Formats: sequence, C-alpha cells, structure tokens
Amino acid sequence: MAQYFGRVEAFEGPAAQPSPEDLGKIFHFDDADLDANRAGLLSASQRTRLWRQDMLKILGAAVCLVAGSVYNIGELAGWLPIPTHGRGAFLGIALILLGLVLAVWSAETWLDLTPGSVLVANGYLYYLRRTRTVLSVESLQK
Repeated sequence: MAQYFGRVEAFEGPAAQPSPEDLGKIFHFDDADLDANRAGLLSASQRTRLWRQDMLKILGAAVCLVAGSVYNIGELAGWLPIPTHGRGAFLGIALILLGLVLAVWSAETWLDLTPGSVLVANGYLYYLRRTRTVLSVESLQK
C-alpha cells in the first residue's frame, strides 16, 4: 500500500522542474515547432495538424446536421416504416444539436488558425498542488 502511494506522490509531485524539451515531448512538438512557438508563430506541422482536425469537425457537423434534418423530415412525413407518432423526432433534434456544437467548435479552431500566431509566455513553470479548495504554488527548487 505504501508503495502505491509513493508512486502516486512521485507522479503528482515531480522532483525537478520540467525543461522545455520535456514539454516538447509531452505535446509531441519537435525542435522546429518549439522554435516557431517561441517566435510567436505556428509551425507548418502544427498548422497542418490543426487544419486536419478542423476539417474532421466540419465533416462531423455536416453529417450530423444532414442526418438529423433528413431523419426529422422522414419522421414527420411518415416515410419511416415504424410508426413512432413523432416521438423519434428527439433523435433528429439531438443530431442537429450535436452538429451545431461541432460547427461552433470548428469555428473557434478556424478563428485561432487564421492569424497563425500563438501567445508567448516568458517565465518559469511551477508545480501547483491542490489542497482542498485552495491552490498553492510551491517552488520545486528547494
């Protein structure tokens, strides 16, 4: 039991401050990505990755909106073989709402990609430990 809690403590409270290279590994960034980010720009690989994710969101939104609309039209027009007397319209509405959420999420990504820049923060990383409801900042260089 003590071994388990020792591992949890080692995981939650690292002994050393992570270096920028470790952060690059964590976020799957290479040296070109880190250099571009330090200059306040998105690298080409980051831009490609974000565009690909955005296109998938747009595709998902389009599929959900079309499927929900067609299902509701078919439900209300009586084209479905199983009579549900309008109760199945909730499925179509849920698909439409999911499509709208995906569309808004995609628009936010697109707005982030348009300028092609990132925020740059200069400073140091500190380990934050949550103690009940208050966050405390501790320096790892004790």
